[in-house]
Amino acid sequence: MGTAAPSQPGTGSPPGAGNPPPSGPAPAPPPPLSFPQGAPGVGGPDPAAVRSALGTALGLQGGRNFLLQHQLISGGRNYRVLNNEKRHLFTVRENFQFGTGPNLLGGIVEGTGIGLGRLGMGTRHFSWSLLDPAGNLRGQIAIQMSGYSAASTLADPAGVPLLMVNVNRGVVGGLTATAAYPDGRPMFETRGNLIRHNFSIHDPSGAEVAKIHEAWASVRDTYNLDLVGNVDPLCPLIFAILIDREKESK
Repeated sequence: MGTAAPSQPGTGSPPGAGNPPPSGPAPAPPPPLSFPQGAPGVGGPDPAAVRSALGTALGLQGGRNFLLQHQLISGGRNYRVLNNEKRHLFTVRENFQFGTGPNLLGGIVEGTGIGLGRLGMGTRHFSWSLLDPAGNLRGQIAIQMSGYSAASTLADPAGVPLLMVNVNRGVVGGLTATAAYPDGRPMFETRGNLIRHNFSIHDPSGAEVAKIHEAWASVRDTYNLDLVGNVDPLCPLIFAILIDREKESK
């Protein structure tokens, strides 16, 4: 093993080794989201305003057509969202570790959740991160899995809940999924084949707001989400990603 050369003053050695701390501005944090305070009856940020501000920060506003890419990476997976010009808008990244409650044998199980069976696992808790193209944290997704059901909540970095999603897997196959506002009011339901990425998203009145289908002539595990109604793009995108995540989980 080689020997480190003696440090010289002013050569960039770490503070505490006889040199002053490096000068210059610290890296700038991501721009804060801007939204009105004091939602009626709550006294805190209005989740609708937070969703809108987050969508604007990620470059989603005005977009109607998006690509979703499912990427398997070492020890986990990511979802990348691109616009119709294939510009990267944001990433939903799996955080590898999770914890569980007692399984049927009374034990505790920990791991990545990849390739693990559902029976006898108790309640499992996962977390995912929503990152902008520069890697700044813009949101967090908490996922609780119990048997064949997954309940997820999207929140901003301050913990303000923005969207709740429930996905249920049938014992013999198939998925059903619904989305709700933070106060529990229904937001979305699905119709079609969720397993094959050929389905539509509808609001509580039954009106279609988005279509999901396989991308034409594209790389594997990429599909389209096209808005067809007047809806904030962020929620249908996260909804579709959480449906696909449950489809891919074991």
